[in-house]
Amino acid sequence: RRNPRGELVADQGDVDVLGLVVSVDRMEKGSSGIFPALMEIGNKYQMKTVAIAGMTDVVKTLYNRPHNGSVVIDDALMDKIHAYYDEYGASIGGDDYT
Repeated sequence: RRNPRGELVADQGDVDVLGLVVSVDRMEKGSSGIFPALMEIGNKYQMKTVAIAGMTDVVKTLYNRPHNGSVVIDDALMDKIHAYYDEYGASIGGDDYT
């Protein structure tokens, strides 16, 4: 028996994939250019998708805060992050990167 998600777990026996958990959602546009990539995966394989954290969480945690003696995301890097997400970031959900 094969379900639409079967290709994700090929050769694992009679398995039904119920969902996908990713550690960090990069919050980028999917191949459609409209929806977030994680949402597109869920729609394509008809399963729930969830992330433990999103890039907004990572950025907000590290921005202008020292880690092991140095700031990981300073103003210069934050400008680059904004530029990257202006081009590639998915906007559904209303999160920003500040």
